[in-house]
Amino acid sequence: MKKYVVKGKNIDEILEKISSHFNIPKDKVNYDILKENEKEVELKVWIVDNEDIKYSEILIKPDGIFLKVLKTDEDVKLLEKYVILEVQKKEIKDFDLGKIKFATLNQGQFVKIAEHDKDYYIDAEVHIEILSPLEATIEIVAPKRGNMPEYTHILELIKQKGIIFGIRKNAIKTILENKIFEKRVVLAKGRAPIQGKNARLLFHYDRDKKLKVDKNNNVDFKNLNWIKNVKKDDIIVEKLSMIPGKDGINIFGKPLPTKAVKDIKLPKGKNTYISKDGMKLCASIDGQIIEEQNKISVMPILTINGDIDYSTGNIEFIGTVLIKGNVLTGFTVKASEDIIVEGLVEDAILEAERDVIVQKGIVANEEGEGNIKVGRDLRAKYIQNMKVKCFGKVIIDDYILLSDIEAKEEIEVISGKGRIIGGKVKSQKGITANIVGGKFETHTYLEIGVFSEIYQKEKEFDKKLLELEAKKDRLEFRKKEFMQKSPVVRAALKTKEKEIRIQLKELKKEYNKLLKNKENLIQEYSDLGNAKVQVLQTLNPGVLIKLGKHIYLNKEQKLHTVLSIDRETGELVIE
Repeated sequence: MKKYVVKGKNIDEILEKISSHFNIPKDKVNYDILKENEKEVELKVWIVDNEDIKYSEILIKPDGIFLKVLKTDEDVKLLEKYVILEVQKKEIKDFDLGKIKFATLNQGQFVKIAEHDKDYYIDAEVHIEILSPLEATIEIVAPKRGNMPEYTHILELIKQKGIIFGIRKNAIKTILENKIFEKRVVLAKGRAPIQGKNARLLFHYDRDKKLKVDKNNNVDFKNLNWIKNVKKDDIIVEKLSMIPGKDGINIFGKPLPTKAVKDIKLPKGKNTYISKDGMKLCASIDGQIIEEQNKISVMPILTINGDIDYSTGNIEFIGTVLIKGNVLTGFTVKASEDIIVEGLVEDAILEAERDVIVQKGIVANEEGEGNIKVGRDLRAKYIQNMKVKCFGKVIIDDYILLSDIEAKEEIEVISGKGRIIGGKVKSQKGITANIVGGKFETHTYLEIGVFSEIYQKEKEFDKKLLELEAKKDRLEFRKKEFMQKSPVVRAALKTKEKEIRIQLKELKKEYNKLLKNKENLIQEYSDLGNAKVQVLQTLNPGVLIKLGKHIYLNKEQKLHTVLSIDRETGELVIE
């Protein structure tokens, strides 16, 4: 709004000048007095915006365009001018000036000033879109010289769509009042159902069987996480009650029921009981938690508070054996589950169908009878002069020294010093260590992909193939003998010759089948996939490494070395 500073003798004189200059009535001039004395007045003046003043009302109907001039004390000629400006602003075409003059003289009455043209006067369009049973939107396309939709008309359109719930009436009013066009606005929202919660079980023990690792990646064998011990009356599992849901309703007024919540039973197994309130499963004895067939039982653990020696004799137990002391030379411990040794294992025999965990180390005699057979994983601080056959992983902290280790899964020696020095270390899945070999070129042999059971089958195939070859050679020799005999003799022994031919044919068939089986077996351990030898720190000279058919003798010290087989070329890759 532009403002002017004007001087004059008095206020009336200044307003008269402004009115005459801009051809507007004096009441359209606002002012502030800046200075006033007997000789002169100084005003800051500005013109009232005509857009803020409404002089007429225009109705666009199918039967014509109607004008009503609002009652005012304005000068008739000036009023007529303002009304014409408003009509022009509305883009009314072919209006009758005489009718406008008539309407100006007859204020408050609607007068038809023009004909309606449906192609020229286009009303606003209302688009209601149902996005989902829970939500609908409204969008108004701006009119072109036509009418805005009425609030009641929009409500009728909503009703026609079948929407009866969650209508946002205030949003509709805001759109109309602020003339919000070409913008989708949420018109109605249903109430989504709130699903309830099924009853669930809260376990009061750690179900994760991973060993705890500290910030230095050292396994904490003092706090084993493999055995879940409980005392009598300890809570094992607690049931959390089910929580019913809350039904919803869509914008069409249709109820949206929630799914029925389900209860759950406490998994009561052996040596457990359910509390009086029915919400807790407790241990009825001291022992180990066992999860089997969706039930939880408490099974006793055989605990040896000292060494395995002459005071205990050999141990054979259905369950887990926990040894607080050492396993001395010459003794045997067998368990259908785990063997846990808190001390040392000397030149002894250990057999476990599950895991063997030795908190300290395993030290056998160089020419001793020490042997460990593990159905799953073996974990220990170190191993020396021991024979190990493991159907799972072998995970050692400090070192493997002069031992014969065989694992079907990975062998890892990385948590502590992580050294493999001397002996034979075999794995079907991969070997990882910090340091391999000794400073003085200690002969150390690593091998990938030759788990002994597969190797044993291969030997059995070879033995059988040799037997078949010998038998085939004998039959071939007899056949040759027959061919060298006279026709008379051959005719007399024709049946015998036929038998030899049949036997030879069957023998070749069996031989080829056996040979194919051997090839498949070789392929099984030759296809190493992702198996590799990883030396995270130092690979010393004197280390012999075999990956499938590839043999590599390391002759110089290397750092951060990985040996693998290229899957495409089948060649040995050393990185």
